[in-house]
Amino acid sequence: MFNLKSVVAIAFVSLLGLSTAQANEIDMSDLYATINAELTDSMNKMQQDVAKDANDVLVSNTDEEVKSVQTQLAD
Repeated sequence: MFNLKSVVAIAFVSLLGLSTAQANEIDMSDLYATINAELTDSMNKMQQDVAKDANDVLVSNTDEEVKSVQTQLAD
C-alpha cells in the first residue's frame, strides 16, 4: 500500500507541522505582564497630564485674580 518514501514523507510533514505549532504558542503570562506594564505606564502618564493641566488652570485663575485686584486698587 505505502512505500517507504511515502511513510518517510508523511512522518517528516507531521514533525514539521508539530514543530511549527509549538513555535506559534503564545506564553500568556508574558502577554499579561506586557499589557499590565503598558497599562501602568499609560495610567501614570495620564495622571501626570491631569495634574499638570489642573496646575495650569489654577495658576491661570490666580493670575487673573491678581490682575483683577491690581486693577481695582489702581482705580
